[in-house]
Amino acid sequence: MRSLYRERKLVGISLKKVSGGQAKYEEFNVKELTLDEIDEYNFPNVDTKIRLDAKMSQDTVVKLTKKDGKGYKFQIKGNNSTGFSNLKWEATQIGAGAARGGKAQVDQVVQLLKDNGETFDKANGNYPKDLDEYNKREKEFSDMYKRVSKVVDTETSSVDDFNKNIKAAFFERPHVANSKLMQLAFLDAIYKVKPKKKQEELWTDIVFLAIKKGNKFGPFGKLY
Repeated sequence: MRSLYRERKLVGISLKKVSGGQAKYEEFNVKELTLDEIDEYNFPNVDTKIRLDAKMSQDTVVKLTKKDGKGYKFQIKGNNSTGFSNLKWEATQIGAGAARGGKAQVDQVVQLLKDNGETFDKANGNYPKDLDEYNKREKEFSDMYKRVSKVVDTETSSVDDFNKNIKAAFFERPHVANSKLMQLAFLDAIYKVKPKKKQEELWTDIVFLAIKKGNKFGPFGKLY
């Protein structure tokens, strides 16, 4: 595949929304990544926000950056904004405007966590879908909140606020409450990975999955 791409006999193109006044073009996976190139995608600054306040949004936003501000932003949310669904991990290159980097394949994200000794249940049906189901598992998710809120911005000040807001969401937007609990469980799993360097590598791997960069992927050009 790489030789065919270099000879311009078989060239795959990924078309994205143009990021500015002039389109950009970048080639991926034409040759195997070096250790230095992989290190370029390690982002030591991780800023995570999962809004669990009374006006909770449908997503979790994760910004991965270096000292120069370059990096990627992840939006973690349900595949369906109006009903129950599983999660998606969609990356956007910071500074690339509206151009989407792509989505990480869910099973591969789950496997990355497993490779690092943690588990994440990807099925929305295994999380509460109504208030009765949540009440039975309130302690489980309260404990998750306590762990996650130590390292993540939740827009709440206490576990009591969290529970009050989640319960209200089950009355008004049950699919959002269900999705937020899935997002909370994912963050709980990823922030259990230690040491911090392992977390950075895990986020880097998820970026690679989203933008389809790495030796496991075929060569292609991206116009954005």
